[in-house]
Amino acid sequence: MRWYLLTAALIMSSANSAGNLAWFLTARLEPNESTLAGIPLSELDATLKAVKIPTLADLPEGDDIGIADIRCGDVYFDRIEDLTGDGINERVLSGAYLAKDGSTGRFIAIFDWRSPFDPAKLFFHKVPTEPGFAFLERQNGELNWSFCLYCGSFARIQWNGITFEIPPDIGDEGDG
Repeated sequence: MRWYLLTAALIMSSANSAGNLAWFLTARLEPNESTLAGIPLSELDATLKAVKIPTLADLPEGDDIGIADIRCGDVYFDRIEDLTGDGINERVLSGAYLAKDGSTGRFIAIFDWRSPFDPAKLFFHKVPTEPGFAFLERQNGELNWSFCLYCGSFARIQWNGITFEIPPDIGDEGDG
């Protein structure tokens, strides 16, 4: 995951030097929810105090870059779909977190959603950073997780037949 943080830092650094930051690089979320998919945070990760899954209401006003793709659902923060190919839906969520020690970051969570009243955690991954937007997108049947729209850098979330994983050194377009 080091490549991912380095790439994000380089993108933000180059955008800062250019003087024009896109909204998705500067917008911050305020984690204030104590459950995720109906599960108390203490059962998911004992270090977490609060989370926030963005909604359309959290997007900036206007028609800035990326807003249309989010509004039409091509890019999303919360979706129920079959990610494993077994005919059973999973729920994937991406958002920001606040830890009990005051640190912040972004996360992705995937739950078995065969029963929305009793979801089971399949995957939970967090990255310490600013509590901003993290985007989900399906491309060529694969789930991608990114902190930056249209930057070409993302983490590919893969099902290996047993669990979800982020393979090492995969993520930039063109890597394989």
